[in-house]
Amino acid sequence: MTDTFSTKIVRYLPPAPVMLTFALVYVVAFVIANPLFNDPDAAWHIIAGDTIRATGGLPATNLWSWIMPNQKWYLISWLWDLMVSLIHSLGGPKAVFVSTQLLIALTMALIAWHMRERGGISSAVIVILTVLAGFCFQRFIMSRPQLAGYLFVAICHLRLHRSRDENNYHHLLWLPIIMVLWVNTHGSFLAAFALFASYIAEAAWRRQWGWLTRLCVIGALCALAIPIANPYGFDLYNAVMTSLHTVMNKHVEEWMPFTFGNNFGISLWLVLFILLSNFREPTAPLADRVLCALCLLPMLKSTRHASVFILVSIPYMAINLQCFVGYAKRWCGGLAKYAHWTETPALRLRIAGATAAVIVITVALPGLLRNDSYLISPWFDSRPAIAWARDNLAGKRLLNDYNFGGMMIYRSGGTFPVFVDGRAGTAYPEDFLADYEVFEQFYRDWAKVLDKYQVNAMLLMNSRPFVSLYANGARYDKWELVYSDQVASIFVRKDMPTAPAPAK
Repeated sequence: MTDTFSTKIVRYLPPAPVMLTFALVYVVAFVIANPLFNDPDAAWHIIAGDTIRATGGLPATNLWSWIMPNQKWYLISWLWDLMVSLIHSLGGPKAVFVSTQLLIALTMALIAWHMRERGGISSAVIVILTVLAGFCFQRFIMSRPQLAGYLFVAICHLRLHRSRDENNYHHLLWLPIIMVLWVNTHGSFLAAFALFASYIAEAAWRRQWGWLTRLCVIGALCALAIPIANPYGFDLYNAVMTSLHTVMNKHVEEWMPFTFGNNFGISLWLVLFILLSNFREPTAPLADRVLCALCLLPMLKSTRHASVFILVSIPYMAINLQCFVGYAKRWCGGLAKYAHWTETPALRLRIAGATAAVIVITVALPGLLRNDSYLISPWFDSRPAIAWARDNLAGKRLLNDYNFGGMMIYRSGGTFPVFVDGRAGTAYPEDFLADYEVFEQFYRDWAKVLDKYQVNAMLLMNSRPFVSLYANGARYDKWELVYSDQVASIFVRKDMPTAPAPAK
């Protein structure tokens, strides 16, 4: 009876390398992930979803800002925000944190499945590369909508690969549906066109005209779905381009050009890619080679794009690694035994049980594993300063730090008006962001910015130039320090009559 029941369970389990990848990547992500609210944007995404659920529609204007309340807001991540809001309502920040790691693990497991379907790649190579990619991915383990974009990249890559077989063209029919979901989740949907371009190039090179025709038709349908299937129509392109090129990006680490050594994980992956690259390897499909080249160039321009490069380069690197391993017959024999061992039903059951146990432990007993450190780091915790400002500066025209805006929105449910926050170009005009940059970077006309917007209070990170110079004795007699802790400082202007912020 037990054996029969076990056999039935095994029949529905994913392959052992896929399950093992999921379990290991989840553990790695859970251990090394940054706390949830160390990313200031994670907070406002939750409240955006709450707003959608409460009103039954998308907000049309920048409803959380006292300085730009009538500015049009392009909430291009509304589907993600709705999902994360539901998760937050069910389990609070802990549930959001855990679901973030699960989504990364699911993405890597899907890529492992992709490589196993290709054949000729050993289980050892699959597990080693995907888990290593999960480690190198640590820079991108944040509760943001691009996580869903990474999953869509993996799904599209798998579907396009399956369409290589002349009898599997039906896999392409899933892509317009995926694009409809993707376009309402994150601006990374533009990566789909790099995927299509790579496979179209391969189809043309191999002279598979039927495949090429179908790829072009499905690609055109996906392109048409973008303006039709999202609430902003063609304006979505402008919103995405604005977010890619806003003036604030040059001061945000993830948007800066890639510099070797600045991020260990990304640098390690690039070294491995260079060592394993063999663009003349005949067993590596042309689409994989073209895709790696297309995604490598944006990564060098901006660290943020390294995530997509890592994802799409895993199958290509696995093929090359398998070829290198094949040169050593002794290793090849050992790996063949390992591959057979990982497919035994008993081991698959054990891996599935261990994976379920790990997830249950991390969900049910976070205090034993991470305590409350999953929430926010002490050196980034702006909550005390925000609470003080909300209690004591009601009605003030408060200029808040760019990195504090999201937490202000989250802690107040959107009722504590902000000056600026991480929505940047999708919710604020570029000339306003340029003004804020002048103050934040302490350029020559920084004081004129405060006068222009009649700012009479400031909530700033202690690392900002104004705070540092004030602490070192600079004479800013117009301003009085009224609050300070290890993270933030609050200043009130003494010479300006109280000018209340616009009512919410």
